[in-house]
Amino acid sequence: MKYLAFAAACLTTPAIAEEIRLTGPDIQELLPTIVVTGNQTWQNFDLNGDTRYDDARGPSHGWWEVRGNQYCSAWGSREPSYWSCYQVWRDGETLIWTNDSGNRTENHIQPRQN
Repeated sequence: MKYLAFAAACLTTPAIAEEIRLTGPDIQELLPTIVVTGNQTWQNFDLNGDTRYDDARGPSHGWWEVRGNQYCSAWGSREPSYWSCYQVWRDGETLIWTNDSGNRTENHIQPRQN
């Protein structure tokens, strides 16, 4: 009986999620297949490097690319000074974007509807 109780406890205990840092190829493969959502925001990523972001202020158009193992984006201009890069982590259905200062933004992953 105690073995059955242990087995039942193992089946009902939720798995502990773990943040996993994505590599450049992981980022390149994942982003065009999803939409990320946040607090009244969403963003999608096209294969051609275009990205669209929408929030309460309205839609914005930008560009994205992978540099090394980071996601990089620019808004308003493709000039070098407009680009910002982030490490990307995944924890289940959550993406975590971390800049060089350690600031984190979390978004929920949703499948992209074409």
